[in-house]
Amino acid sequence: MAAALQLLEIIMTLIFCQPAFNLRVREIPDISKFYSTDSRIWTMNTTVETKIYCKCDFVNHTYYNYTDFRRTYKLDNETNYNDLRGTFITMAQPRNNAIFNAMMVGPQEGGFYTSTEELMEQFANYTCGIFSITYQATLGNFYELRVKQPELSNPDKTCLKTFSEMTKYSTN
Repeated sequence: MAAALQLLEIIMTLIFCQPAFNLRVREIPDISKFYSTDSRIWTMNTTVETKIYCKCDFVNHTYYNYTDFRRTYKLDNETNYNDLRGTFITMAQPRNNAIFNAMMVGPQEGGFYTSTEELMEQFANYTCGIFSITYQATLGNFYELRVKQPELSNPDKTCLKTFSEMTKYSTN
């Protein structure tokens, strides 16, 4: 009984003192809104060491539970591409009306998924996003800052700042 009262006291303190603790309720982003039909999504920054640059996802079509897109990138001054399917999933949400906030990515023609890409945060009406990427064949994850085409030259400043803060101690 005493433990229950202590827990209730802690919860009430957090509710009433939220502004003092600067707690914010994290909005769970909907990845299908970021990967909407006909979007061009550029990777502006990544925490993984790579020789790949100019990575862009050209979204062909987005359906209720998946999206088809072409991922282009440059490697050794050569343009490459992969036609991919992102199957939307829900990660870490204990709710019945869960939003798709991630996708398992693999070849469009079928086969094994190669990565899981979770939209951690979105900004400016889904024009800038911070993604956590996990490859199936490796341990750990890394982060990417992705921006939609019209906003490429002027990405949301809060998005840039949040990415910088989230990744300042990243070792990947």
